[in-house]
Parts: sequence; C-alpha cells; structure tokens
Amino acid sequence: MEYWRTKRLEPRVIRLIRRGTIALSDLIQASEVARSRVEKLESGGGLEHRVAALEVGLGKFVRGIEVATSIIGGLVLVEESRQEAGVYDKEDKLVHRRLSGGANDRVSQLEDMLVGNMLLLEALLVVLAKNGLVTLEKVDEMLASSNPPRYENGARIVAKAWLDPKFRSRLVNDAIDDT
Repeated sequence: MEYWRTKRLEPRVIRLIRRGTIALSDLIQASEVARSRVEKLESGGGLEHRVAALEVGLGKFVRGIEVATSIIGGLVLVEESRQEAGVYDKEDKLVHRRLSGGANDRVSQLEDMLVGNMLLLEALLVVLAKNGLVTLEKVDEMLASSNPPRYENGARIVAKAWLDPKFRSRLVNDAIDDT
C-alpha cells in the first residue's frame, strides 16, 4: 500500500497541484463526496477475515490508481512523477509510514491507512470530474471494468488493426463495437 501511495498517488496529486490543474482546497471540498463513495472495510470478525478484507481493499485502491492515472493521462508524465516521488532526489522522497504493535494493532493501522488513502483517491477522482476531465459515471464504469483503459490497450488495438484487415474495417466503421 505504501508503494502505491508514495510512488503512484501522492506524487501525481502533488504534481497536479503544482501545475494548477487542481487545488488543495478542491480536494478538501471533494472529501465529503469522496467519503460517501468509499466503501467501508469489513473490519468485523477475526484477524484472518480483517486481513482478507484489507487485501480486497488494497486491490480496489490499486485499481482506482490505475483509473486515475488513465484519466490524468498526459497531465502528469511518468518521469515527472518519478522525479516527484524522489527517485532522483532523496530530499523529495515521500516517506513510508511505520506500523507498530502486535498483529491486531498493525491491522488496525493498515485499515486506517487504507481508508485515508482511498479518501484521497476518491477526492482526486471527484475533483477530476468537477474539472470536466471525466464524469463520475464514467469513473464508476472504469472502476467496474475488468480491463482499465491504458495506453497499452490502444497500442494493442493499433497493432491488431495493422495485422487483421477485418478487425481494422470493423474498427474504422464502428469503434464502439468490442467484438
């Protein structure tokens, strides 16, 4: 989770704020809507059940970052994000948070961290929708999709169109058809 937070989510948010694409106040205002969109973790039950719920939540978090990245597109280049994440400058590196205590304490801390990360991610998605880059309906559709839209998918489509004349014809005539 800390990898995705420090290398993928927060550096992109920081870059968008620095570029003026979004404002910190936008994220704060969007937090109320974001809170209503974040699913609650199943924190009841034993430790094993809580860890399983964390795994599911982490999968949704990673999926949400993939969706946000595809929406942001060229607004934040990977090299800029890597530089922002501290790959090139140790002074700018985002620090991983430490866990302490026994297993139950650490799981509780992870649950809190995941909920906080999901709130930031959802607030970002709400702000991107508010700024007209996407609609919340499209965000929900992308989150529900088994294959997120990414540039690799477009490259595959182009390559297939080059190699398969029938596919190219269908693509040119009706690009929405996903057969």
